[in-house]
Amino acid sequence: MIKSSIYMLQAVLITLTLFWSVCTWAVVPYINYQGKLTDSLGAPVNDPALVMKFTIWLDPTSEDIADLIFEEKHSVNVTNGIYNVMLGSDSGGLGDPINFSSNYELWLEVSVDGETLSPRTSITSVPSAIWADMAADAETLAGMDATAFVAASEYNLHTADPSAHHSKYTHTDAVTAMGVKADTNPLNHDKTTSFTELTGQAADAQIPSTVIRLSDLISHSLSPSVHHAKYADADALAAIQATDGAGSTLDADLLDGQHASEIIDAAADEVRTPISSLPFIISASGSYYLTADLNLSGTAANGITVAADNVTIDFMGFSISGPGSGTGNGIYLYNRSNVEIRNGTIAGFGSVGVYESGLAAKSHRIVEVRVLGNGGTGMMLRGSGNLIKDCTVRDNGGYGIYGGSGSTITGNTSFNNNSIGIVSDTGSTIRGNAVRSNGGIGISLNDFCTVTGNTVHENTFSGIQSQRGSTILNNTVAENNQANLPAYSGIQVSFDSQIKGNTLNGNLQNNIKVLDAGNTIEGNMVSNSNNGIYFVSPDNSMSGNRFFGNTVDCAGSVVSSMPPVPIQYLPYIITSSGQYYLTGNLSLTDTSAHGIAVNADDVIIDLKDYKITGPGAAGAGSGIYIGDQTNVQIKNGSIGNFGDTGIRSNANSFWDPSYHRVVNIKAVYNGGDGIQLYGTSTFVKECTALYNGGNGVRVMGSAHVEKCNASHNGAHGIYATSSSVIIDNIANNNFGNGISTVGSLIDRNTARFNNQHGENLYVNITSSSSNEYGVNQDSD
Repeated sequence: MIKSSIYMLQAVLITLTLFWSVCTWAVVPYINYQGKLTDSLGAPVNDPALVMKFTIWLDPTSEDIADLIFEEKHSVNVTNGIYNVMLGSDSGGLGDPINFSSNYELWLEVSVDGETLSPRTSITSVPSAIWADMAADAETLAGMDATAFVAASEYNLHTADPSAHHSKYTHTDAVTAMGVKADTNPLNHDKTTSFTELTGQAADAQIPSTVIRLSDLISHSLSPSVHHAKYADADALAAIQATDGAGSTLDADLLDGQHASEIIDAAADEVRTPISSLPFIISASGSYYLTADLNLSGTAANGITVAADNVTIDFMGFSISGPGSGTGNGIYLYNRSNVEIRNGTIAGFGSVGVYESGLAAKSHRIVEVRVLGNGGTGMMLRGSGNLIKDCTVRDNGGYGIYGGSGSTITGNTSFNNNSIGIVSDTGSTIRGNAVRSNGGIGISLNDFCTVTGNTVHENTFSGIQSQRGSTILNNTVAENNQANLPAYSGIQVSFDSQIKGNTLNGNLQNNIKVLDAGNTIEGNMVSNSNNGIYFVSPDNSMSGNRFFGNTVDCAGSVVSSMPPVPIQYLPYIITSSGQYYLTGNLSLTDTSAHGIAVNADDVIIDLKDYKITGPGAAGAGSGIYIGDQTNVQIKNGSIGNFGDTGIRSNANSFWDPSYHRVVNIKAVYNGGDGIQLYGTSTFVKECTALYNGGNGVRVMGSAHVEKCNASHNGAHGIYATSSSVIIDNIANNNFGNGISTVGSLIDRNTARFNNQHGENLYVNITSSSSNEYGVNQDSD
């Protein structure tokens, strides 16, 4: 549908063109009409030959043919919505039936390609100029009807009543006086100058000073007020100069109530597309904006789907709201680039508020957006190089904010979300955020991130938790680990990180916990916790920290730098805390023993890229067996061919804390599970578990399993109890399920061709309503 925005600006968009006849001074009336056409979306129309019909009516709504006084069609050139038509040019003028007197209004109607635009437009003021210029048919002069004047032919012949010449004389007096030809005779008609009168030719007439000479009128040599008696000089001048064109200081300043600076230049400025209903699909690059608060009732649809790169969505302060349940996202993208969302609210969707699900996505920006009360994560941007700035994300069912690698997350508030407040992937910057009262960790980091100037308060688990090589500077971290579990702390790091200049107060269990080596802890204010700083591992640097109000300022039984102990034979039993390492490849022939048995807390075993090998299927032992201990780390090597498990820990309960860490271990061809850990807060990363008789990786208790390959095993690839995190893993060709868990986060995993030979239902990844799924490949 085409809609018309018609602007009838006096002396600018509607003008009169008058053509003068030498003999009669008759006017051929035309109306120069200009307007603007836009389509249903508000975009200007472009058409070099658009068929338009123009009709003039005596009534604004009547369809009675008796009220139709003019009709004309034109083929019109419309450029950027603007068109110009000379009404009357195809029919020799507007015609005699049109009476432009001031006694009534006329109404113009426009039709485009057979579609009539409404309402009709009043054309009273400007056509009155036609009436004023119709000298050939003038009805009054100086306020008197034409019957008050004498025809020039009768005047010359003196056939008229003599009183018509001089009303103060009687007929007889007039006739007598006319015989006197003296120059002093006031009735002398012996003048030789002739003139042209509005009603015809007259000779020797006395013209009063109130009548204007035609030559003076045409040349505009007189005062402007003589052109339009109803205007003062200044008003008339302004009306005339309004047609002066571009550059005039008196140009018309408004168009449809808007200043010229507010009108889009289609050739040079951004042209934006309105979003006026949901669901809405964006399939072309460009700028889009909301026109009002919008609601979505369907539970399976996304509010807005972005299927193009280089898109800007401006909410204009408005909101989109979902149905409060279901699987739909507020805004959904997949592998898109350079999409900006700004200035509005996204609330009440069953899944994620803003969801970029593709790992190849890049360079999205979310600025000043409020994401409230969605069923899943508030904002989840995968890919790389994203910016999330000055947003409020609260009361969502999953994470608050998730940023992909190399992202910047700055100036946001993440409050009361059900899981982690802010999650960032490798190489990201998290700066100046307020992260409070979230149901998981406050800020969770992958490797090589920078975290500065954040306030992290009252989160359920750790305030800030990092993997490797991160810099954590000048943050305020208080009263975190509300769950009061030993596995969590105010700030918790693995290895090769810097913790400097932070203020930590009242975080339960530990203000700072150091899990591995190579960290620098310097210049922090550490107060009012059980342990100010707790070291699980030695070989860290600590200086310039200030402590007060802690039960123990510096704790941990592996704080001292005792020399590592070599393991040179199997079986080997560890009875003291400390560091141990292999000196070469070792084999075990005893079918009933464990390769290495750990009977002490706070132990690190570095295989140094060597391997330990068991006696084969006849054996009953494990490669490395951990008793009821805590804080055992095993890294960098291979364990295979044991009759039981590759690595196995024991615990009195699934939910006893163990804090075991297994990193960069290859567990292959073992009779039971490849890696089996009991207890909470276990961590398995960058491990390979292949061709084991049981599960590839089995974690019993809340655990973290990341970047592992668990394939070709006799049971499940990865088996985890609830409240675990399983991300970036491969689990293919297992006899059981690829990944089996309930109530965990399962994200960015690949699980294919599992359960091929089993009798149960073909399943790659177990399904449960309490799991939170990311982008997993789980089909053949």
